[in-house]
Amino acid sequence: MLSDDASCLLIAAKETHASAIDCTTLLGKRPVYIHGRAFAEANDPRNARWLAAVEELLANGLICDSAATRQVYYITNEGYQTISMI
Repeated sequence: MLSDDASCLLIAAKETHASAIDCTTLLGKRPVYIHGRAFAEANDPRNARWLAAVEELLANGLICDSAATRQVYYITNEGYQTISMI
């Protein structure tokens, strides 16, 4: 079972054209963005919560890091199947 935060990110990513979660490092920090929406600013301690949700999705095979950069993640087939059950 996914955490509420992981479910929230997965659903939000699905609603965008690219179905992507962006964690591009900016000034040494990794904020979590989906289609320009910041879930928490990089310097906000709550950002750790969203990074943990990204790691949860990755560990469960629901998103993938196709470029192996740990910056942009895309929903996998398993991710889309999970969304349909949320």
